[in-house]
Amino acid sequence: GGDQDEEQMEMAFEVGRLVGKAVDATKVAASAVECVNRKNPALLAGFLEAVRSRKLPFALKSIDPDDAQFLAMIAVVEDGKRNAEEREIAIGLLGHGTYEIAGGTLLKVVSAETETRVYSAAVRALASFPEGAGVRRLLDPNLWRRASATQRETILGALLTSGRHTEVLLKALENGALAASTLNGPRRAAFLKHKDPKIRARA
Repeated sequence: GGDQDEEQMEMAFEVGRLVGKAVDATKVAASAVECVNRKNPALLAGFLEAVRSRKLPFALKSIDPDDAQFLAMIAVVEDGKRNAEEREIAIGLLGHGTYEIAGGTLLKVVSAETETRVYSAAVRALASFPEGAGVRRLLDPNLWRRASATQRETILGALLTSGRHTEVLLKALENGALAASTLNGPRRAAFLKHKDPKIRARA
């Protein structure tokens, strides 16, 4: 049943996470290929999350947009009838690819999704792309205006958590794309305590 499937996914995700925490840095790519070959998205998602948390330089740049597994992932993400956990795992995998390959699908979710867990996963995935394209789209005035207060908090949380997007966020505030009131007390305090004195001065 559904509950059993969800438990199996959670278990596979945890196994992948444990493997990712323990794998030698020189063997990440080989281990990722092994996870892919097992055709278990939850296992691969857990592995990649752990690898990313260790700040090891690895991404699924070799994903083929026409590959059957990739197309299946897209179908899961876009199928609102699938359970949230399954969609969240598929979104997590897309977030380990590149914006060029996965950005369009993730933006569809952010633009129309009402399920909080799935929405949050898509926002985190877009914020994780190093190119910055995902962040710029999250702060797009049209998308921002349509977002609810909760969704805006989700976006800000994702951008501020990584610490890599502080500059982009400040620019959006300075050029009026985001209202100054966007930063509440605690978030503004975090800027004022930033290790970079230039960031502190602009906050």
